Amino acid sequence: MDTQSKRGGPSATRRGVLVGLAVGVGATAALLPKADAQEKGAQGGSGPVLFKRTKETERYYKTLK
Repeated sequence: MDTQSKRGGPSATRRGVLVGLAVGVGATAALLPKADAQEKGAQGGSGPVLFKRTKETERYYKTLK
């Protein structure tokens, strides 16, 4: 017997559930970067300075350009 006839109505298919999940993830991913960009703009920089370059490393990086 078919599983739909046992339950008495149509059930969600695996493909339908996966498509719905993919749509939800895509919508969430589309909305999150905008919020992150606004937060970074409010901080006024790329974040805290984690290290300090010495004069020697500054001279080296200038030669790479």
